[in-house]
Amino acid sequence: MATRFVMSGGNFCYSGGPTTPGVWSSASQYTSITNAAPAGAVDSFAFTNGVQAFNCTTPFLGGDFPELIAGYRVYFNALSNNAALIGFFSNSGSSQCDVRMNGAGNLFFTRNGTVIGGPSLYALTPNVWTFIEFKATFSTSGTGLCEVRVNGVTVLSVPNVTNATTTALGALCSFYGPTTPAYIRDCYVVDGGAPSAFSLTSVDSTGDYTGTITGGAGNAYAGYRFTITGFTNAANNIVGGICTASTATTLSFAVTTITETHAGSAANYGQVGYMGDVKMVELYPNGPGVNSAWTPNVGPFSITSVANASGGDTVYTGTITGGASNAYVGYNFVMSTFAHGANNGTFACVASTATTLTLANASGVSDTTGSAAFQNIVQIGINQSGTRPNGDVAYLYDSNPGDISDFAHTPITLTGSVLGVCHLSSMRKDDAGTREVAQVCLSGSATEQGPTYSLGNTYQYWLDFIEVDPNTGAGWTASGVNGATFGIKEIS
Repeated sequence: MATRFVMSGGNFCYSGGPTTPGVWSSASQYTSITNAAPAGAVDSFAFTNGVQAFNCTTPFLGGDFPELIAGYRVYFNALSNNAALIGFFSNSGSSQCDVRMNGAGNLFFTRNGTVIGGPSLYALTPNVWTFIEFKATFSTSGTGLCEVRVNGVTVLSVPNVTNATTTALGALCSFYGPTTPAYIRDCYVVDGGAPSAFSLTSVDSTGDYTGTITGGAGNAYAGYRFTITGFTNAANNIVGGICTASTATTLSFAVTTITETHAGSAANYGQVGYMGDVKMVELYPNGPGVNSAWTPNVGPFSITSVANASGGDTVYTGTITGGASNAYVGYNFVMSTFAHGANNGTFACVASTATTLTLANASGVSDTTGSAAFQNIVQIGINQSGTRPNGDVAYLYDSNPGDISDFAHTPITLTGSVLGVCHLSSMRKDDAGTREVAQVCLSGSATEQGPTYSLGNTYQYWLDFIEVDPNTGAGWTASGVNGATFGIKEIS
């Protein structure tokens, strides 16, 4: 199995709505993002609605899977009869099956609206946050499974059911806010994974592995992620590689390998089974990493005067290129070289113009020249204020293949297990021709390079799921995440 999608409450998306490309493929008309969700979900951000029930649908999950598991945290103000909660769809968008509630809060399953199991004895309660998880093993011939868990406990399981329509595969998932108002957050989708580890006997120089690939005919495992072990050459032992094609005897990956005949194994990578009641935590860049080859389009700025403003903020005046219309609200700035030490330090921007930065520095005093530098130019949203991302206002750019820029980030402060890292980058190309990049994670002495992406002309979020610490080959720890840096590599 592997994680296919995760989404928190949207506090890094555009504040007006959740449909930033790459985040959701679609959302119903009245869906928006709030920072005032009901208490009880750790933070106050969530996707919500205006005047009717709503839904958010994932992008294509990267493959067609015979089994999917999805979960989310949901809050609704009332029970609603026949209201969908989580639904799975085929690659063509055809509804497969879903879990719903009735007017008493009991849960049941439908296949494209036709009841196929339930209701549960358990009943949902309104006006509380509830974590719901739905598992479906798809079948068009009566051998499928539908199962739902609430707050980590299985409340309904229906085996031997026909729960798919045209094909016994799932490739999309929708999460529903069933009433008005409703709030959803902490969404995830996990694929069903290959049935078992496969024995390998050889690999060529272009990422084609030969062995016994049970069920692999017809590219059945294209899009699945595997970890390869057992080969003598380290380049052949890939971690979390995405399969591009499969047959009954081969698995192919878009990587450069070393020709070798040797016994090896291809096993599933990443999350296995239900995640449980999980919290998605956003970490924002807050400093340089190991590499800094990409170029900022603006900054640092020269400051010519400083004055303390009413309300306890400090106004730094100078030439603030690109700062008009509060473009830099939410960024942290590092102020330096001022004569008075009270004006130096790292402060959040609360307002900006073409000539001023107003920073949350209550101790600022009158001063003359100094410098204002972004703590990190790609840290949009770190202070959870303003509208982000901001497109071409502040960004990094590069045109040299092989160049990497990576960044340190704010630390994890919650306790508990770390199930994985989702690295998000908002990117576009700005010239003709094919432009390719890959996301990178540097942890200790190891570097994980994600899939190669061909960029379009408009901004899109790209997601790389890293479920194993590249430095240890085992699951992440909080200290491992906090010590890693994340960034982008120019491919072409």
